[in-house]
Amino acid sequence: MRFLCDDGKYNSLERRLYARWMWWLTGVRKPQEYREIYLEHLGELEEALTETPGPFLFGDDITLADIRFVPMLERQIASLLYFKGYDVRDEEEWPHICSWLAAWEARPSYAATKSDHYTHSRALPPQLSGGCSIEDTPEREAAAARIDSLPAGNCSSPWREPGWDRSAPH
Repeated sequence: MRFLCDDGKYNSLERRLYARWMWWLTGVRKPQEYREIYLEHLGELEEALTETPGPFLFGDDITLADIRFVPMLERQIASLLYFKGYDVRDEEEWPHICSWLAAWEARPSYAATKSDHYTHSRALPPQLSGGCSIEDTPEREAAAARIDSLPAGNCSSPWREPGWDRSAPH
């Protein structure tokens, strides 16, 4: 687990993935390079999930590694969709990450605490002094419009964010 979360030298996958996300989210000098580096590190998480017999990082049970990764990945999913138009929840590109998220979302305890795209897309810019760089693409504009259509504190929007089955009991 140390290579995933804490190797004592800030070189764990968790720290590297976080740093590369921040580079891509806020970087303006080399956006394509930042994207490629982030996706390389996201691929390491996908690979780690392929090596386990269950849906979580070490099998059928949630571990501290899973608990440390999921809130960070929630923020990455929301912010990259909103600011870059990149969908981490692409089941063809990231099937194991998507299965891992689905396993989390099947748990009532997680569903009760899971945040949403609207909140993450609004909370990050002030935390980063407004430093999220926006990519001008049709995918990003469409994703941002869907997220912007979610009224704060109101579930009346016709668009349903991935992972939120509002008809299921929680």
